[in-house]
Amino acid sequence: MITMAVELRALRPSFAAEIDGIDLSQPMDAGSVRTIWDAIDYYVVPLFHDHTGSTLEQAA
Repeated sequence: MITMAVELRALRPSFAAEIDGIDLSQPMDAGSVRTIWDAIDYYVVPLFHDHTGSTLEQAA
């Protein structure tokens, strides 16, 4: 399991945030997963930049 330093930056309060410092193609530790889910629950639009992968990989 990989420990990542997940960073959140609010773009619009309670609406949109950039989620950075993670590699979505790698397994994550429970704390990183929880941080991401908490952000998705709070912000309507979570943005993940600089991630590659096929449409099927992104949907999985």
